[in-house]
Amino acid sequence: MTALKPEKEYGIYCAWGARATTPGGLVPRFLRTIDQLHNIDPCFGGWIWYNEEISYDSDGESGSIPLTEILINMEKAIAENIRRDIDTREPNSDLGYAMPVYRSKKSGSQTVHISIYDGNSWPYKTYAKNHADLTIRGDNAAKNPLVTFPIFKAAMLILAETWEATWAKAFPNNMVQKTDWDGMKPGWGWIVYVCPHLAKLVTPPPGVIVERRPNGGLFLAATEEVFDADNPQHIAAARLIRDAMRPVTSLEEPFAGPYL
Repeated sequence: MTALKPEKEYGIYCAWGARATTPGGLVPRFLRTIDQLHNIDPCFGGWIWYNEEISYDSDGESGSIPLTEILINMEKAIAENIRRDIDTREPNSDLGYAMPVYRSKKSGSQTVHISIYDGNSWPYKTYAKNHADLTIRGDNAAKNPLVTFPIFKAAMLILAETWEATWAKAFPNNMVQKTDWDGMKPGWGWIVYVCPHLAKLVTPPPGVIVERRPNGGLFLAATEEVFDADNPQHIAAARLIRDAMRPVTSLEEPFAGPYL
């Protein structure tokens, strides 16, 4: 993972394994995600959709279009965002499709970005081949009204459960620089989710927030405050979660097994 400047970003990351699908099959999940996020907070709205294969100008406008303008042709928009071979740049449906949207507030450089990648059906690749991430960037992201425990919890569970993720986590990017970060593995973050078949392997530690999800998944959180990588209590609770997740992270990637 490429480290960004401290205190510039809070993010949610969800990952799942191989899954073949089509643009038409992706539309309902994508639209459900967008609708549910907007129900959390109106700031999760006003999205701009873009095609990853188009070069953007410095303002990020080229190739972009308001999401509301393409909803009637959502399947076509997703089909056009087919993933491409890294060497030949030829489109390859086995690699799946990208579904990226963003919204920005140029004053203060505040941005919210969502990228969802699904449909990669190659089982021998790593767990992160199909994934969703939501990032909130800004000069002081911790003060962004979207960066709260209730909003981040709700947003992460929407992404994780709508896309049937194997695991999910949320964390501030400066946690990478200021802790003994162990990479993009489940468990080391502010809030964490694991799917039903992996939840059975985890014994929640005392001293952290625990919630059993209706689908059988497990939600854990280090604190209900905005996570601060300089707060020893936050880091101590996060380490408890990371240690409890060892039975999952010790599995061979891609943490094999079906979602249910």
